[in-house]
Amino acid sequence: MTLTDPSRRSSTSSAQPVHRLYQGDPTLADTITWDLPQKPVIMSEFGAEGKAGNHGTIAERWTEEYEANVYRHQFIMLNKIPQLRGTSPWLLMDFRSPTRNLPVLQDGFNRKGLISEKGVKNKHSRPPEGL
Repeated sequence: MTLTDPSRRSSTSSAQPVHRLYQGDPTLADTITWDLPQKPVIMSEFGAEGKAGNHGTIAERWTEEYEANVYRHQFIMLNKIPQLRGTSPWLLMDFRSPTRNLPVLQDGFNRKGLISEKGVKNKHSRPPEGL
């Protein structure tokens, strides 16, 4: 898959790699290439959703291990963008959101943060080793 940036009038380019966040295999991010203008790129809103302290396998959504795995593969994708100059994860901290009503896992919070609403850092709060 190749993604093309439509912005041609600014000195920087930005994108949000949220594709495949809620479906498919996170390793698919490894195969994505970006066709971006030759100017600095800022990538925002990447990551996954899970609850701090909820553990399982890398295949189990809503776990810290799944989130860390999604980040790992998104960093592989991002490292293939030579003009990448900045990143911003989806959220720094989980926050109250009345539309997030999945019992036990969301309980009224958006769980895409690197830090829980209680200040607990998730496994994915640091870039994976080697990247």
